[in-house]
Amino acid sequence: MMNLRKPLIAALSGVFLASALSWAAPVAPVRAAPGDVNVGLAMVIEGQGNGHGRGLSQYGAVGWATVYGKDWTWILDHYYGGTSMGAVPAGTRMTVRLTAQDDLQTAVIASGGNAFWVGGPQGNFTSMVAREVASSGGQYTYRVWGKTGTAVCPSASDSLAGWVSVGTVTTAAGLPSVAFSVPGADDPATPAASLLGVCDAAGAVRHYRGNIFASNGTAGENRTVNDVEIESYVRGVIPRESPASWADRGNGTGINALKAQAVAARSYGLAQGGGLTNRRYSYAKTCDTTNCQVYGGAGTRTSATANIVVIEDWRSDRAVSETALMIRVRAATPLVPVSTEFSSSNGDRTAGVNFPAVDDPGDKIDYNPYSRWTRVLDLESFAARFGLATITKIEVSIDPSVSVGTYGVTPAWAVRFRFYNGTQSVYVKASEIKSAYDLPSPSITARIIKRDLSSNDDFVFIGDSVGASIADTAGAGELPTLLRRAFNSETFNTESYRCTVGNCPPATKDGVTIANALTGTPDLAIVELGYNDSQSTLGGEIDQMMTALVAKGVRYVGWVNMSERRKSNGTASFAAGNRALVAATARWPQLRILDWDGYTMCGPRDRWFSDSVHLNTTGQAEFALWLRARALELGTGMVSAPKCFVQVEPDVDLQVPVLGISGVPLTGVTAVSLNLTAVGPTAEGYVTVWPCGSTKPGTSNVNFVKDQVVPNAVIAPVDSTGKVCIASSVGTHVVVDINGWFGSTSGLNAVTPLRVFDTRSGVGGVPVAKVGALDGAGTPLEVSVLSAIGQSAGAVSAVSLNVTATGTSASRFGGYVTAYPCGTRPNASNINFVSNQSVPNAVIVPVSATGTVCFYVYGQADLIADVNGWFAGGSGFNSLAPTRVFDTRSGSGGVPVVKVGALDGSGKELKVQVAGTNGVPSLGAAAVMMNVTVDATTASAYGGYVTAYPCGATPPNSSNINFVSGKTIANSVVAPLSVNGEVCFYVYGQAHVLADITGWLAAGATVYTAMTPVRFSDTRSGLGPIPGR
Repeated sequence: MMNLRKPLIAALSGVFLASALSWAAPVAPVRAAPGDVNVGLAMVIEGQGNGHGRGLSQYGAVGWATVYGKDWTWILDHYYGGTSMGAVPAGTRMTVRLTAQDDLQTAVIASGGNAFWVGGPQGNFTSMVAREVASSGGQYTYRVWGKTGTAVCPSASDSLAGWVSVGTVTTAAGLPSVAFSVPGADDPATPAASLLGVCDAAGAVRHYRGNIFASNGTAGENRTVNDVEIESYVRGVIPRESPASWADRGNGTGINALKAQAVAARSYGLAQGGGLTNRRYSYAKTCDTTNCQVYGGAGTRTSATANIVVIEDWRSDRAVSETALMIRVRAATPLVPVSTEFSSSNGDRTAGVNFPAVDDPGDKIDYNPYSRWTRVLDLESFAARFGLATITKIEVSIDPSVSVGTYGVTPAWAVRFRFYNGTQSVYVKASEIKSAYDLPSPSITARIIKRDLSSNDDFVFIGDSVGASIADTAGAGELPTLLRRAFNSETFNTESYRCTVGNCPPATKDGVTIANALTGTPDLAIVELGYNDSQSTLGGEIDQMMTALVAKGVRYVGWVNMSERRKSNGTASFAAGNRALVAATARWPQLRILDWDGYTMCGPRDRWFSDSVHLNTTGQAEFALWLRARALELGTGMVSAPKCFVQVEPDVDLQVPVLGISGVPLTGVTAVSLNLTAVGPTAEGYVTVWPCGSTKPGTSNVNFVKDQVVPNAVIAPVDSTGKVCIASSVGTHVVVDINGWFGSTSGLNAVTPLRVFDTRSGVGGVPVAKVGALDGAGTPLEVSVLSAIGQSAGAVSAVSLNVTATGTSASRFGGYVTAYPCGTRPNASNINFVSNQSVPNAVIVPVSATGTVCFYVYGQADLIADVNGWFAGGSGFNSLAPTRVFDTRSGSGGVPVVKVGALDGSGKELKVQVAGTNGVPSLGAAAVMMNVTVDATTASAYGGYVTAYPCGATPPNSSNINFVSGKTIANSVVAPLSVNGEVCFYVYGQAHVLADITGWLAAGATVYTAMTPVRFSDTRSGLGPIPGR
């Protein structure tokens, strides 16, 4: 039933202007009781794809090309299984029905004044027209006129006075009666403006390559046809089917999507009618609409004398020329083009039927609005359309009428529903729902949204154009449908361009005016405003809005924050306003933030937006569903925050605020010590860490291969932004644990990471050769690190490096790398490896008196080193020659000769006394820098990990090393000391543990402050900031 309750908003008539605001007399609302919580309100249709789902997905093709690096031949093989590449003869032609010209005269223009009648009387004209003047016994007579001078498009009623009557011709149906052309019509180099242009009924012009002829169908209908070479035809198809700009995506790899489209379009067009010599119509092989495939010719004009807009594009032209004459064929019929159907989008899996069904992850690119889409429909009107009063239950089955073809049909593309109202039921095909509601595809699911809440609260929604897209002031839209009678009353007042406070034409009333006009006893309000306000003054405007709402008795206000997708000079346009909203929560206990920005950053949801602020149809449905859930929560005063499970990937960086959080001070911090772990990367790659206020460096902190779990210690500089940025060359989840910070007198001079050397390329003046030897007899690599940081010998006591060993070779005993001040080599390791690995580790290593560091490799490896900081002599960091502290394999350091931990995590921690040993003083040390290695690991299917923490503290929810069974893994650790100078090592799983100490950090707030490790971010679980924000 219709919701008859009246809004709480005054009528707002008879307004006058005062201080740029509109005012109105209040009007009391009409009340109605909330409804039954079990009654259905809406039908939510969720679907995938756009089209029929058979064959190539256009969005999928660009996804495979740009994300997965596949070329056009692979893409075609993927979508068109059972076919292979073939070719058609040069000069093959297409005839195309120009459907906009149906039942019209055939009129053309030539800007060069050189149009002529092919095979007819000679003459060159700027305008020509062919009209049927008689018909008898299946024969049709046309008269042809020509005109010189200024080109014109005559109407059908034009008498053609002043035109030249060129002649007449009579032909049978299905044959070209009159053909027009210009010189060079088939020359691919002829500019679009010099080709024949066809006049439509409104006088607009479309230019085509090849010839234009008039013909008649079997029923005598008048038709205009373009006779064109196949390559020129495909040039006119591709820009209309796939954006030419796709070629620029993925650093140019998107051209493969256009090439695949070119072959598919060529093959599909030539297959119309059942083969090269057959036709779809008696007079033409194909048409120019989606009933065949879209063909737009070469260019358009709004009139015969207007400037031309060229449709052809050099990028799609390139795709055509580089696949010239290529088609898809089957082995049994190698000369017959295959009808290579394609759709805009296929969703998760193609439909099959004429080609084997395949999974389609390429289709899931973020800018594909059809990969997943949503609609919210009023349940009662939906039910009525199919003959029911309402719907109480849904059953799903396979639609037996769907064609299964040669390869069968994917069930998701052959759906039939049975809708129930009690015992009454009706079968409805998904294709019927698609047709009734103009849905993108028939691959859909359906679910009922019930009322779920019966509240005596009165609810108000005030919004701008974003809010208006889901709820208008009359109470129409997705949100009113989803909230109908959930409350005692629901009021909606939205207007495009509305500001929170102030005059924002053409909006007539601002948010405060609406709030002041509320009458009755409003209890709950959701405000969706801020996009049209000055972000610098929004905080004060929020206060005015809150003052008005609270004065009306509103108990809780849910304020929707703004999407930060829109950027200006790299800065989010609405970030300042969102910060003002957060700050306002401290002043207004009634205020709750509804984090729409955070929610829309959770996964590939750019596809919901039409312009980074406003929403497309799916975005509107999803916004309404999300806002309904928040509205139902608001009465409790508790609203859910979004949990996002988004990977860090190229152009989707993670910004981690570190100052003023979990005990880290707001000021006086030069760098933080963190443990960074890459989890489950999608391919080989690396992660880079840097202070957010500086340019991202071309260095790495963690290197990995696909599916690894790789940790590394990082000393990350902090700048005025208070944030540490993390980027990845490929998609990966990341975990960030912080275990301490460096103060102003620590002596640490943090720098944006710089590459010191790379033996693969010779960067840094090192030899282009691997370091080390399999038997350990290789010569260490000696590197001067001072020039990279611009310092002289004696000024630097130690450097903080990230060292990566790659392209490794090792004996069956494994290999390792040791970094040390050139001189006597210690019996310690910084990196452990086996053959064919890329292994990173952070190292704080003292420099020699001459400013050098040596790198010894047992085995062979290319080495890469990036510097991220250095310690001045006499600073808070005290370097030590690397020394083994303990080793559970041998019992050195007084530890038991036994693995640490247990598979179920119940094992006892290993306690190690560090202060007062190996050069660490008994008092005054806050933390030690260690290289910790696990060996002979054993883990459950969930993996294992090691955490180093100060004994006596609760083991933190963080890790320093992650492992699976049978591995040897090292990581650098800044380990805080307990009051007794101890470090504890907890192992989830089992492993031998060994540690080498390289230095210690003095205690003191301005030197180094150790902390029990705190997890600041884990993108796997949605903890912390969202990548991309």
